[in-house]
This record gives sequence, C-alpha cells and structure tokens, in this order.
Amino acid sequence: MLFRSEYDLMSRTFLALALADLATMDPANWQDRALFVLDEMIADTQFELRNKGQGHFLLPYAAASPWKGDGRSLFIDGECLMMMAIRRLLKEEPSLQEPSRALARQVKTAMAAGPLLCAESYPDECWSFCNTLVLAALRMMDRLEGSD
Repeated sequence: MLFRSEYDLMSRTFLALALADLATMDPANWQDRALFVLDEMIADTQFELRNKGQGHFLLPYAAASPWKGDGRSLFIDGECLMMMAIRRLLKEEPSLQEPSRALARQVKTAMAAGPLLCAESYPDECWSFCNTLVLAALRMMDRLEGSD
C-alpha cells in the first residue's frame, strides 16, 4: 500500500484520457458511460482531497522535507485539472466550471513563481511529466474558455 495512492491518482488520469478517446470515437456507445465514470471519479478524488489532503496521493517522502513554493503539489493539481477539463470537453458540466478555473489559476501562479516556469511535484522536485501534463490541461482549458 506504500505506493497505492500516487498510482491511484495517476491511473484515474489515464482512465480519464482513455474514456475521452472512447467517447470521442464512438459517442453512441461510450459518451454516457464515460461521463458517468468521470463524474464519479472526479467526485471521489475531490472527496479524498477534502478529507485527507494532498498528502493522501503523494509518496511518504513528500512530508520529509519542506516545499520551496506554496506547499501544493503540481502533480496533484495537474492531474485533477486534467480530469475536470476532459469531463468538460466531452460535455460541459457547470458544477466543474469554477473549480477547474480556480485550479487553472492556481497552477499558472505556481508555475510562474517557480524557476524555469516550473512548479514542484514533490518538495524541491519539478517533474517534467507533471509540468507538461499541466500545460496540456491548460490548453484544454483554453479551448473550453476561449482563452490563450
């Protein structure tokens, strides 16, 4: 169970991407199922974060040293933003508009404050995967919001 939480969150994001592919390729068979699973997955992720904090989805060493930035994980914020953006792209969900906008502002601020425009995934670690995933999620948000 040591690594369960981090891989749990990552598997949710990859499942969201796979469901989006299926729903886009074959909406008649997959759209409703994809939306249902995404809604449940996003709600469960938000529940876990509200009740257990970001540390629930991080490896234990995240608590072993101080964060250089604001103490939030770009890994967590980026994966959550990606799931919400995917859900909204498949079919707009008004209840996710403000939470996804707020998260997009959060990750932009964190990246702008970091060296090389990167934010921390773990204390004093800026993972390329997390930062590029956030850029992809922000591009999705641009499409949704008509921004750039």
